[in-house]
Amino acid sequence: MADTHPLLRLLEAWGAPSSAERYRIVAEVTSEDFYYADPHSGPLTDRAAFIGFLNTFKTRLPDGRIEPAGPVDQHETHARVAFILSRDAGPVREGLYVADLAADNTVNRLVGFLE
Repeated sequence: MADTHPLLRLLEAWGAPSSAERYRIVAEVTSEDFYYADPHSGPLTDRAAFIGFLNTFKTRLPDGRIEPAGPVDQHETHARVAFILSRDAGPVREGLYVADLAADNTVNRLVGFLE
């Protein structure tokens, strides 16, 4: 999926079945100095901390995933996408991710807001 927006690819990391797959996705689509924050975590100031966060998420919610609730809206190097936190039983929460993209089109900063 080389033509998939890096923000959508990053959302796939929440549902990836293994730590190695989560690591691969994050390494492919984030910048070296990646920053993440949401109401339940952060700020996380590097990839390693973010991957640890994703691994904890999968431990606590093995069937959990983050899915886009619409297309990515991008303005220059800023992007946003509505999302749904889902489990096998269905949707749990909705929210919005706002991202900054680096010059190489990787996600440099991701901030989440919950509804």
